[in-house]
Amino acid sequence: MSKRYGVNYQGSKNQIARDIVAVLPSGKRFVDLFAGGCAITHAAVESKKWEKFLVNDLHGLGVKLFIGGIRGEFNGRFDKWVSREEFYAKRDTDPLIACCWSFGNNQSQYLYGEDKEASAKYCFEVYQQKGKDEARRILKQLEIVPRLQAVEALQAVEALQAVEALQVDYQAVPHEDGDVVYCDIPYRTASEDGGGYRFLKRAGIGFDFERFYEWVRTRDYPVFVSEYTMPDDFVSIWSKEKVGLFKKTKDGAYHNHVEHLFLHERWTNEILAAQQSAKIGIDLAPRPSQTVRATVRDAQLTFDF
Repeated sequence: MSKRYGVNYQGSKNQIARDIVAVLPSGKRFVDLFAGGCAITHAAVESKKWEKFLVNDLHGLGVKLFIGGIRGEFNGRFDKWVSREEFYAKRDTDPLIACCWSFGNNQSQYLYGEDKEASAKYCFEVYQQKGKDEARRILKQLEIVPRLQAVEALQAVEALQAVEALQVDYQAVPHEDGDVVYCDIPYRTASEDGGGYRFLKRAGIGFDFERFYEWVRTRDYPVFVSEYTMPDDFVSIWSKEKVGLFKKTKDGAYHNHVEHLFLHERWTNEILAAQQSAKIGIDLAPRPSQTVRATVRDAQLTFDF
């Protein structure tokens, strides 16, 4: 079984967390401004490339589940069934219920349809009483089990004392020298197609993409952004196809996406020069000269700023 990073969360970077962290430069503090389910921060902690960590998310339930899981705050609840009624009553305030017991981790809809809830509850109770072997023939109904196990396993994560959590607008997070700033923003395509991020809409949290782009352009430090696409003055420094979670077509094909890590063009010229002297598989177009120096060591980016 592959390593699980962070908690179940819509748009989680669990599948590619290690890849992204490997590309990012080391520094004093890792700053995850849109932490979501904290998959990237979890991988960052285990990488030992940073001394301190700051996780921020305006919605906050994913961060609360991650931090609370590390602290063991949900112990005693992993074997308790959550009904449809309890889910809708507590989804806006209880991070374990919102993230683990929702369909597709969307924090909006209950995990099981009305026609499957009773059988899923039966399977869950059999599993809790007799274990996996006794419930093997109906394990497909036990999607909830690995979700809960992932939260329970967070108690093995070290360096909790080095993790600071905030729940503020990203522009309000104070910057410190030596910070490496990463942003996993709500993806524009998911926000504009009427789907995705329903829990943000329900909480009255919108996202101004133009405001974000301008903020990144005016920073005096590099900001690394995960997205499918960005405006033309942003450059993809890394990409990887990510397997879709839901089937798109009638023939059963999955809708995969190419994930990118973007950097504003003002920071990329020296990275290009570093790439030419140390091949790291990053494809950058030539950019105007900048004052920031960048070197590549052991297939990762290192900035002096």
